[in-house]
Amino acid sequence: EIAGSPNQVLGVTDNFQNHLLDMRNALEQSRAATKEQDGTVTVLLNGNRLLLTADQQYSVRYALAGPAASSTYPHAPGTAQILTSDGEDVTAESTGGQLGALLNVRTVSARDSKTIDFELIKPDPQFPGLLVIGILRAADATRDALPEIPIGSGPFRLVTQLTPTRVAVERVADGQRIDFLVAPNETTRALKLARGELDLAQNDFSPDLIGWLRQQPGLTVTRRAGTVFSYLGLNLARGPTRNPQVRLALGLALDRATLVHYLFHNQARLANTVLVPEHWAGTADVPAIPFDQARSRELLRRAGFDSGHPLVLHYKTSTDNFRRRIATIFQAQLHQVGVELQIETHDWGTLYGDIKAGRFEIFSLSWVGLQSPDIFRHAFHSTALPPAGANRGHYANPRVDALIEQAETAADNDTQARFYRELQAILQRDLPYIPLWFEDTVFVHGPRVIGYDTDLNGHYDGLSKIMPRVARALPGPSSHADDFARRLRPD
Repeated sequence: EIAGSPNQVLGVTDNFQNHLLDMRNALEQSRAATKEQDGTVTVLLNGNRLLLTADQQYSVRYALAGPAASSTYPHAPGTAQILTSDGEDVTAESTGGQLGALLNVRTVSARDSKTIDFELIKPDPQFPGLLVIGILRAADATRDALPEIPIGSGPFRLVTQLTPTRVAVERVADGQRIDFLVAPNETTRALKLARGELDLAQNDFSPDLIGWLRQQPGLTVTRRAGTVFSYLGLNLARGPTRNPQVRLALGLALDRATLVHYLFHNQARLANTVLVPEHWAGTADVPAIPFDQARSRELLRRAGFDSGHPLVLHYKTSTDNFRRRIATIFQAQLHQVGVELQIETHDWGTLYGDIKAGRFEIFSLSWVGLQSPDIFRHAFHSTALPPAGANRGHYANPRVDALIEQAETAADNDTQARFYRELQAILQRDLPYIPLWFEDTVFVHGPRVIGYDTDLNGHYDGLSKIMPRVARALPGPSSHADDFARRLRPD
């Protein structure tokens, strides 16, 4: 809870057990030399995150001490001293060469106390976009185990150990404490916000609850166009979805526009590609998959399926109520063209494990925080099969592989973008994914949060800029909230 004292706490709710695990995994990965990238890129140390920001076309502005090899990055030297959360100066030496863990890096060397040189195996215009991993002190990187409370150099310091249910951080500048709390049930989260027990929640509510929260006194709901890409993943290694005509038939049977309008209350926009069209490597020229039930039935008939021999598919999704509703709507829409969709719901760990292992016919997931076109190699290159990458459907197209490789060695963004746009047109034809929509970023906060905003990908970096309102009595429980509690009980 925010009040006048910087020692009091801002409660933030987020169903983020997986985020906490990702934080721990990222720290572990920053110690591991797992990657094998001709030119030298010189980067000034700028806290835990070496890249600075991204504009509305997702072109990243970097803190480079010199031009990147075969690239045209802005030159933005920095002079401020950077300290770790326990007061140690961050220097090139203190990083211990950990950034050599990135692919395509031949050597990492310290030019001076604030400058690191990366010698790459081959030119890579997008290389600085990889520099978003945290930097550990060299002393910590060589330990057998990380400290329970890791030391970083960002605007916050950890004040509690990372657990699956709670983590507390403190803003270095003024001591403002922020608690992240797990509240798995969205009804509970909504009630706590309405009653003033929590101050901020982001991307945590179904569209129906967002409408209710807008009506609550003292709460502010803010919506931003998002980059979260939702899709249907298909198994191209075995089963009926190996047939591209069957994949197209499934896409033609889904009325995505109606679902976005009525279920999402227009808090999403239709997607035709993995990257949003305004991305520098994105495109708005890829044709959408239309809603065409007649054509879907004809394609299924040609593939050998009809009312007497219907196509039966097993659909895997999470136990989240909203995702189950989406699955049920897909089931009804596909039934109209003669497809029997059998829905299987699983907890997140089981679902993700099955998908990584290839134990699926069709599943629904989302890519979150996509800024770099390296997603194409990670998800669609034929060598990116798990565990090396996320090509879980075993998609393989030599032309796609060639376009990815040509784009990665291109000298500038414009040339890269041409390759990536051709690539996206092929993906829409082959349909290793059926693209669904880009979900908006929506955050809700109470009156004690001033100045908060999120970025293009829904990160929490804006917490470094919030200002606490002067101490005052908290609003009493809303009669609307009490009525809502009586009508909606947690599952």
